[in-house]
Amino acid sequence: MIELEIPGYQIVAQHAAHRLGVTYEGNWQPEQRDVELLLLDESLHQTEDLEQRFLDAARRAMRLGEQIRGIVIPLDAGSRGQSLYMARDQSAGEGLDAYLARLQKRGAQMPLDTLRKALLAIALRLRALHKHNIVHGNLTAAALKATRDAGLLLTDLGLPLLNAQEATRLPHGESQVLP
Repeated sequence: MIELEIPGYQIVAQHAAHRLGVTYEGNWQPEQRDVELLLLDESLHQTEDLEQRFLDAARRAMRLGEQIRGIVIPLDAGSRGQSLYMARDQSAGEGLDAYLARLQKRGAQMPLDTLRKALLAIALRLRALHKHNIVHGNLTAAALKATRDAGLLLTDLGLPLLNAQEATRLPHGESQVLP
């Protein structure tokens, strides 16, 4: 058990560290639901009006509900001290980067036509999100979750779009899944 306390959550394990913060596996106790909990790095909270932008974007994404297929919407978002957090369904799957690395280890590849269709679907989802005034603020291979049918789910909705000055303070690099 992790010694991190966020009201309403039981944190089970740290899952990944990335440039925006740390992801934990846990249980959202009011709903008795397993979730992935993203805790943004506290240094990001020092940016002007980030908390308000973050919570507004997360709420807009939550309201989408089932309107847009192929996205993993935030289930909850809030603040804890100087840290902002967002919870999403834990069953989203592994990131595209991890999926492609696993395929490569087996000497396999994702068929080009399948990848093309999956990326087109992501582009259409992003366009639909933009119509709802939601901009994906952290589009990485880790935010694209591979599904069993070789499709891709779009996650991390509700993360704020950082302005250029804020983005330059972010450390570079991809997500690192922890053992």
